Formats: sequence, C-alpha cells, structure tokens
Amino acid sequence: TKTRCLGCGSVCEGCCDVCPNRANVAIKVPGLAKHQVVHVDGMCNECGNCASFCPEKHAPYLEKLTLFCNTEEMAASSNSGFAPVNAEKTKFAVRLAGESYVYELGAESSAVPAEIAEVIETVAKRFPWLMYD
Repeated sequence: TKTRCLGCGSVCEGCCDVCPNRANVAIKVPGLAKHQVVHVDGMCNECGNCASFCPEKHAPYLEKLTLFCNTEEMAASSNSGFAPVNAEKTKFAVRLAGESYVYELGAESSAVPAEIAEVIETVAKRFPWLMYD
C-alpha cells in the first residue's frame, strides 16, 4: 500500500467511472464508512483504462477485490477475490494475499476478515446480478 494513497472510497472512485465495461463497481457495504470498489472479472477486458486514470498510478483491475464468475476463472488469476462455489451462491472460495479460504453466507465465525465477509455478503444479497454464470 502506498503511503500517499488517496483512499478510493472517500475521494476518487474514478476507476468506476472510466471503465468502458463497468467492471469496477462501487458498493455501499453496511457497517463500512466508505464505498468499496469491487472488480468484476468477467466484465473486464484488461484494457488498463482504470490504471491510466488512477491518480495514484494503481491498477484497479489487478489490485481491487475481484468477484470471479467461478472457481476456474479465479484459479486462472492471481487477484485477491472471491467466487461462488455452489449453484445457490451461498458458499464462496476466497483468496486474499495468496491465502485460500471458504466463506458461507451468514457465518458467525470465519477466517475471512470481517470487512471482506461484509463485502461478500453485500454482493450476494444486494448485487446478485454481478454473479452471473
């Protein structure tokens, strides 16, 4: 993490505006003060537009928490992110900084950090259309 980072959720979210495919989505997550940017892998063609316009020279398509359509797409990427593992989309494979986890919606105890669990819960419950097959 850069020490001069603007804090995407409080200042910028430009990667959401400049993506021609709308692959970067800012969502309001209950309990978190700032919007969270989720990168939707299946909508991205890796054009790099988000990286070109990032004032901090980040590459959101590589660095933001990524929603994958399935575990096969997740395995083909090195991004941190999550993917549904069952047809009901209630269980998710999660990869954070190279570590793998499983998260089930509504789990009271999980190895997945609480903020990431809240993002997964919010995507599954409030933005289910992002989890297309």
